[in-house]
Amino acid sequence: MKYIILQRANPQDRRKAKWYATPLLERRVRQAELTSQLAESLGIRYGIVRKIIQVFLEAVVRHLLAGRSVCLRPLGTLRISFTSDGMEEPEHVTPDMIRDLKIVITPDKLLKEQLSNLHFELHEDPAAASSPHESVVEMMPRAYPRGASADAGEFGRVHAPTPKRINNSTGRRPQHLNAPSGQMHVTV
Repeated sequence: MKYIILQRANPQDRRKAKWYATPLLERRVRQAELTSQLAESLGIRYGIVRKIIQVFLEAVVRHLLAGRSVCLRPLGTLRISFTSDGMEEPEHVTPDMIRDLKIVITPDKLLKEQLSNLHFELHEDPAAASSPHESVVEMMPRAYPRGASADAGEFGRVHAPTPKRINNSTGRRPQHLNAPSGQMHVTV
């Protein structure tokens, strides 16, 4: 995987900028391209594969928005996470304090192994260092309403509305939202 080196300012002291390795995402693979590849390799019509992918992504988003984690081997497990302001008493924690919604991807064991064996190569093109990069969130699937066409077929953001209430009697963060190590966070 190629990377470039970018300078970033320290948020606490903008004068203390440091240099960081940053992934160089060579291009975005769109849903239409994946659909074509699947249709060709499976010998199934493009329209059928497109509909299967659309229904699949709708189901994934529906489960995520219902507070479930979704296991997609060999990719990993996806779930919604968030934080809130800390309060002295649990009854003072209200839904309007919930913020920083994100999709967390916990890589599957095989993907973790592949990531640990990834080879990094510095990309020397100075033009690449000055160009903006796609963020991971731009590559997350977009939920299409029933009956809507996925012809545009791009991967986009998963839109997660802010939950209206914390659904447990303690008012504390549900146990399934505690973050184990080895996760990738995608901000929504």
